[in-house]
Amino acid sequence: MQSNNQRVLAYYFPQYHSIPENDVVFGTGFNDWELFKNNTNIRLKSCKFPIEPPTGLGFYDPQNIDVRIKQASLAKKYGIDGFIYYHYWLENKAVMDTVLNNLLEDNQPDMPFCLCFANQSWKHCYGRDTNFKKFHSDGTTFRQLYDNPKDHAQYLQRVFNHKNYIRINNLPVLFLYILNSTVLSYIIRVIEELKQYNIDNIYLIANTSWCCLQEYKNAQHERMPDAYSPFIAHGKLDKLPDSLSSLPHVYSGYMGWNVIPRHPNSTHLVDFSPDDITKNTCKDLLLMKYDTKSPQIYAIFAWNEWAEGAIIEPNSIYGEDLGNAIKKARDIVEYITTNSEIVNTTIEYGYLDKFIDITRAAYFNCMKNSRSDSDSKWSIYIPKGDINRSILFGDPLIGVHKVVKVSRNGSVAIYDETQDIDIPIL
Repeated sequence: MQSNNQRVLAYYFPQYHSIPENDVVFGTGFNDWELFKNNTNIRLKSCKFPIEPPTGLGFYDPQNIDVRIKQASLAKKYGIDGFIYYHYWLENKAVMDTVLNNLLEDNQPDMPFCLCFANQSWKHCYGRDTNFKKFHSDGTTFRQLYDNPKDHAQYLQRVFNHKNYIRINNLPVLFLYILNSTVLSYIIRVIEELKQYNIDNIYLIANTSWCCLQEYKNAQHERMPDAYSPFIAHGKLDKLPDSLSSLPHVYSGYMGWNVIPRHPNSTHLVDFSPDDITKNTCKDLLLMKYDTKSPQIYAIFAWNEWAEGAIIEPNSIYGEDLGNAIKKARDIVEYITTNSEIVNTTIEYGYLDKFIDITRAAYFNCMKNSRSDSDSKWSIYIPKGDINRSILFGDPLIGVHKVVKVSRNGSVAIYDETQDIDIPIL
């Protein structure tokens, strides 16, 4: 973990092995790796594929302890402090939980973790022929039910009590995917059942996106979440509901989006380069650091959502560069928030005695990687021209030629609109 108090966590999809529920729907032995071996899907060439050891993990099975040990080693190398495992509770029982159960038994990967309650009924068939008699009348294959909090609490307490389980304010953290009044009432009942295991409460973090909040009523409920965390990949919100907007913000990012393995006709693709990941992560971590209400947890989608194009693991397009990009972002943020020369640098924009402080805005909007064959050098790059700077920082004096003033350790440099500015960081 970095020396500051920020924790970077990555969502972890605990599949890539067969489970009884998928066997019933897709045929015996199915797992998501099969989607990458579909010769009829000609668009797969746009997707990231796993690469083989020693650099990558290949088409792995995370039930294997050696795979999970290697995942922990890679995660630590990339500046990932822990995982957020998806937790499925369908038809009133745990589903796809073998990897989690193995972790509880063998403590691998030996690193902090928590759960995201992926409380959504399953209905996907991924275009395959399916025996529809196995579906429920509402079109789902396995239903998310909320009528057995006792068994659910008994299952959760074993996880919450693990030595590596993440806590905030000494409460076990639980991310929640779908938020509505039914779910919140159910959470109250689960917590009541948890009390018999000496767990008096949980720290509930609501995912927020168009998808997550479709059924949410904007009101004060008996049990509100303790914080919210945008799930950007699943539909960014223009505005957060008022009843959630005052909650602490658990910042989040995502590695991309490409569901062609599951849905070959999909046209919505997002492919972030390693430099994009570094810049996006830097901005988010700085915003989080300046937010005194934030729990200082950053949630990235995702470590290994291969069939959704959101991955940190080594892959066929970028190798290890995506993981290394996160580590680089963490190094930059630590450097600019602890190095005395950088900390004491102020960047202002204006004219005569009318200046605005743009230091933070410059960090957020002007990161640049001056890459060479052998190295990468990150800096704050502010382009010349009043129009460019007005777009970046606003225009405090319309129609007046302005300058950028950089003050560092008692010295001041003035740059007019004809000069590019390049301030080295790391």
